[in-house]
Amino acid sequence: MVQAPAHSGHQAVVQSASTASAVPSQQNARIRRRDLESVGRLGVGAFGVVTLEADKRTGRTYALKAVSKGYLVKLGMEHSVKNEKKILEMLNSPFVIKLLNTYNGGQHVYFLLEAALGGELFTTYERHRLYGCEKHARFYVACVVEALAHLHKHSVVYRDLKPENLLLDERGYCKLTDMGLAKITKGLTYTLVGTPDYMAPEVIKCTGHGEAVDWWMLGVLLFELLAGRAPFEAESTERVYELVRQGIMYVRFPSNCQRTAVDLVHGLCRDRPEERLREAAVWKHPWFFRFNWNELRTLQYKPPYLPTVTGPRDLANFRSCEDDDPPLMVYQDSGNGWDADFGDDGTDTLPEAPVAMSRCSSSEASKAPLDAAAHGRTVAAAGKSASWTPRPVAANSAVGGC
Repeated sequence: MVQAPAHSGHQAVVQSASTASAVPSQQNARIRRRDLESVGRLGVGAFGVVTLEADKRTGRTYALKAVSKGYLVKLGMEHSVKNEKKILEMLNSPFVIKLLNTYNGGQHVYFLLEAALGGELFTTYERHRLYGCEKHARFYVACVVEALAHLHKHSVVYRDLKPENLLLDERGYCKLTDMGLAKITKGLTYTLVGTPDYMAPEVIKCTGHGEAVDWWMLGVLLFELLAGRAPFEAESTERVYELVRQGIMYVRFPSNCQRTAVDLVHGLCRDRPEERLREAAVWKHPWFFRFNWNELRTLQYKPPYLPTVTGPRDLANFRSCEDDDPPLMVYQDSGNGWDADFGDDGTDTLPEAPVAMSRCSSSEASKAPLDAAAHGRTVAAAGKSASWTPRPVAANSAVGGC
C-alpha cells in the first residue's frame, strides 16, 4: 500500500515554529476534510495520490493519502487498508508517521497524516550523495531501530523497510511511513510480501516469518546506505532470491566500510531468524559506541543533516509528480459496508482526487504489483523481474561531511 510518500512526518518531534506542519494536540479541534485545501502532490502510485493539504483555519499542513476503492476491491485488499488504519491508530512514536484522521469518499478512503517536509531518505541520499557516510547512516539506522522496537512492542511486523519508506521531518529526524504491508501477529505469518531486495530468506521460502524479518531488513538498509546498492541486487527477482538464500557472508562490502559496520550487518542478516540481533543487541553494538540513545529518544540529538524547509507549504524536498496520474479504477459500492470505519463526519463535500501513488513492494504472488517502478528500483509481484540501478557512493558529501 502506498503512504504519504514515504511522504509524510510525525509528532513527538518538536515542531519548528517556522513550518507549522506539525501534529496538533489531542485537545485541538478535529480536522475536517472540508477545511482542507490542496497545496500540491507529495507522491503518486498504484493505489492513489498523496497530497499536501493546508487547514484553511490554521494554516497548518498535513499529508492526505487517497486510496482508490476501485483498486482495492479489484485486488481484494479491502481488509488490508482497514488493517493499515488499525495499526496507525495503535502507534504513537516520534519515529513513526502519525495518523490524525480518516475520511470516506465516493471513490477513495483517505488517511490524514502528519507531513514530514524534509522528504524521502532515498531522495535525500540521491541528491546529496550521502551513500558511504557512516555518520549519517548511524543516525538514520538508530531512528529506524526505535521505530521497529515500538512496532514490535505492539506486535506489529512492518515488512517493507527501505529508504523510500523513510521520511525526514523539518528537524532532520527520520520517520517510518506506510503501514500498507504491516501486520499484527504474535506468531508466524506465511504471505510472500515485501520488496525482493529486502526480503528475508524465510519470506522467500514461505516457511513462516515474524518480527525477525524487520531486523533482516534493517541490515539490508544499513548495507545500502553504506554501499549505495542493495546487497542482493541482481538482474531478476529470481536471481535476487538465489543470492538471499546464499547468504550475507557471500556479499562483498565496500573497502572503506568499518569492521564494526560489517559485523552489525552480518548480525542482523543471519540466516536463522532466531539468531538475528534485536534492538537490545543493536543498542549495545560497537558500531554505536558513544552514540547517545537517550538524546535520540528525547529528540535532543543533533541530526547530521538539516533539510531546507522554507515553510509549511514547501514541496521542494519531494520529486515532482504533478503529471503522474494513476489509472482510473471506478468503484461501485456493493453495500457491504467494508469502508464504514473511515467516517467523514458528514463533511465529504470535496471533489474526488484521482487514483495513484508510487512505491515498489510486492504483495502476494497471486496479485498484481502494488507499485510501479520508482527511483530506479523496479519490483513486481513474486516471480516477476526486478532490477536495480546502483547509486554513486559519496566521496566527499556536500552535506555535513561524512
